[in-house]
Amino acid sequence: MNKKIIASLATIAVVTAAGIGGTIAYFSDVEKSSGNVIVTGNIDLTVDHAKQTYNGEECVGNCNATGGELIQNGGFETPDVATGNYKIYTESDFGTTKWHVESGAGLEIQDNVAGTPYEGQQYAELDSDNSSVISQTIATAAAKKYRLTFWYSPRLNNGTDNTVGIKVLVAGDSGAIVNDSINETSVTSNNWTKATYDFIATDSDTKIKFSDLGNSNSLGGYLDDISVKELKCDESHFATGGTCALWNARNLAVGDTFWSFRDVKPGDFGTNVISLHVFNNPAWACMSVNPTAGSSTIIGNGINVKLWRDADCDGAWDSGEVNLLGTVAQIPLAQLVNQKLYDHTDDVQLLPDTDNQCVAINWCAGTFNGGVCDPSVMGNNAQDQTYGADVVLEAIQTRHNTDFVCASSTIAISDLNEQE
Repeated sequence: MNKKIIASLATIAVVTAAGIGGTIAYFSDVEKSSGNVIVTGNIDLTVDHAKQTYNGEECVGNCNATGGELIQNGGFETPDVATGNYKIYTESDFGTTKWHVESGAGLEIQDNVAGTPYEGQQYAELDSDNSSVISQTIATAAAKKYRLTFWYSPRLNNGTDNTVGIKVLVAGDSGAIVNDSINETSVTSNNWTKATYDFIATDSDTKIKFSDLGNSNSLGGYLDDISVKELKCDESHFATGGTCALWNARNLAVGDTFWSFRDVKPGDFGTNVISLHVFNNPAWACMSVNPTAGSSTIIGNGINVKLWRDADCDGAWDSGEVNLLGTVAQIPLAQLVNQKLYDHTDDVQLLPDTDNQCVAINWCAGTFNGGVCDPSVMGNNAQDQTYGADVVLEAIQTRHNTDFVCASSTIAISDLNEQE
């Protein structure tokens, strides 16, 4: 029976023979099911380092735009539209506008129709006859950092219906590096504000995409002076020592370190906020800080940490946010192994293309006491000691893993995509 079923997926043939005048006539019929395909799915986890402090000082990246402009016609000055008029351009006009129209009626370019541009004579509206999406693909280099800037204004006298979506996508739309939206309540005159997004490219082609997310009613927010340039970043240092680095969501690589401190003293403290982004499939997530060979157990046990799900991504504990250490307020750094970030115990999972799934870590060279870092538990024997570690983040599909928990150490760094 099994053999017959398998054969039915390939070729079924029925042949009947009959003798007619000493010859054989064949009647045949062939039915074929072709193109049968089974493709396995995948999970892509990216991690950003959204915020870091050390002894109360914020980590601020020192980056400057350099090189040529990568966006074409970012000010929408081409084609030229008569003053006081507008025109809607479709995908067929790409050669002139340099902007692809992915959906909707088209790109509406205005010349002082309802308000004035930020620069030049013209600006764009994405809710032309209906909500539209435009994009432009630029040449980038993987692992290099870029800055997207643009100016936004709500349409005059249009209430709150002015939302514009912003996406920076890797090649083939396979993942979002930036996924955000902007909206302001309109007033009686233009209110142009500048938006800035720094991102790290993951491929040789990167798509910059804008979409109208308001009501599809021919009235929407405005865009002007869109720009993307490569960034040159200097290493940033904290005043009390140590380096800091922030990055947008990416696949982690060598050099992406959350901590780099060379002169930690008892009583020093800091905060890190990371955000996890999963693509294609919902997932559970675990985190481990795995000490490297020769790491000091004195330091590992002398530094205490707090770990929680930071709903507003601000690095400060707020009432109602989930303590990921369970019933204890803090544990030694050396015990931060296979800690739950998202799992079935509170029925929270990472969802694809969802923002603000942040986790915050507070650390103290000592122990937290009433919200203050008490250095007394870190003794004199901690001098000249080093603690090196790999921070490992793991995403595991939720489908068929409904009871998954972050169990004792089973994570091999060589098997993971995300590591530090």
